[in-house]
Amino acid sequence: NTFNNVSYMAVYVYYHSKSYIKGNTINLHNGTATTFYGINESNCWNGTRILKNRIVGSTNSSTNTYGIYSYFPTGTSSDSGSVANNVVAISQTSGTVYGLYSYQPQWSKVYYNSVNITGTATVVYASYLYSSSATYSNNTAWNNIFVNRCTGANASAMYFYNAGQVGY
Repeated sequence: NTFNNVSYMAVYVYYHSKSYIKGNTINLHNGTATTFYGINESNCWNGTRILKNRIVGSTNSSTNTYGIYSYFPTGTSSDSGSVANNVVAISQTSGTVYGLYSYQPQWSKVYYNSVNITGTATVVYASYLYSSSATYSNNTAWNNIFVNRCTGANASAMYFYNAGQVGY
C-alpha cells in the first residue's frame, strides 16, 4: 500500500491480535496537524509484526510526530512482537519527533530498522523505548541504525527508560 500526503495518521490498528503491518509506503504531507502518526499500533497482542514499512517526508507539526508508534505491544515467549526492517526518515521544523516509539512493550524485538531524523524540532528521539517495570520485559533491540541530525535542544538517537528491561 502507498499512502500519499498523509496529514494525520496513515495506519491505525487498535486492540488486535497477531496484526501484520507490512510493506507500506507512507509519504508525509508538509501540513500543520498537531499530531502525526505514520503507523499507530495500540494495545495489540500475540506477536504483532510491523515489517518492511517506509515512512518518509517532512512536517511542520507543532506538537508530536511519530513515525512508528507502539502502545502496550504485548507478545509472549513463543510469539514475540517485532518491529523490523523499517525505514523512517522525517524532517520537522518544530515540536517533538519520535522515529520509533514503544511504550510498555513486553516480549518485543526491534531490529534492522533505519531511522534518520533531521530539521530543527525542539525535542527529538530517533528511538524511544519506555518500560516502567519488570512486568514490561524481555525486549531486545539490535542491528538498528538510529540517527538524529536535528539541531533541537533535547536530542537523542536512542533513549531507553529502564534499560535493565531491554537487551541490546
